[in-house]
Amino acid sequence: MISGGLAAAYMYEPWIDKVLANMPGAKSVLNTESPMILKTGIFMDALYMNKIFIKEHRDAASAVLKARWDGLGYWHDHTEETNKLIAKFLQWPVEAVASVIGTNGKSLSGGIYMLDFDESARMCGVLSGDAPFGIANGGMAKAIELTNSWWIKLGVMKNNVDAAKGINCTLMGDLVKSGYRQSLLAK
Repeated sequence: MISGGLAAAYMYEPWIDKVLANMPGAKSVLNTESPMILKTGIFMDALYMNKIFIKEHRDAASAVLKARWDGLGYWHDHTEETNKLIAKFLQWPVEAVASVIGTNGKSLSGGIYMLDFDESARMCGVLSGDAPFGIANGGMAKAIELTNSWWIKLGVMKNNVDAAKGINCTLMGDLVKSGYRQSLLAK
């Protein structure tokens, strides 16, 4: 971008601020804080597991899933310590952790928004209530369908896929049935 070789780009921090600071006239047209973007769920991440692993080692798969949210909860409750560990692992300055992936395992203005377990379970449709940002319960399939349509427009994919066939939220459902819950607040 700074070389002038690109007219537009999709970027994460800290690169957005670097471009804006170093290219007079550059502007951010839209970002993931926009309610219009947030309600699509299009920029959410997903956790993938091999279906054979889930079938043959369901208890281990469930433990891995639970550990992901336990880790997020630890980050939330021990922010300074965890940010230092993340920075050391990534070989980044601690400040970059906050500006790129968030301050405490939840959210940061200009950074990313991490779904806690309850929000994720609602995206999957296995816990009652709406997901955040006005996304309906079970909205994951619609978000994937929207991503698929954009990838077709951009030439990354050629065909529409049945998003529901690629989603298996039964492990999330098992954790919900076991009583596991997590609701984190941004600090």
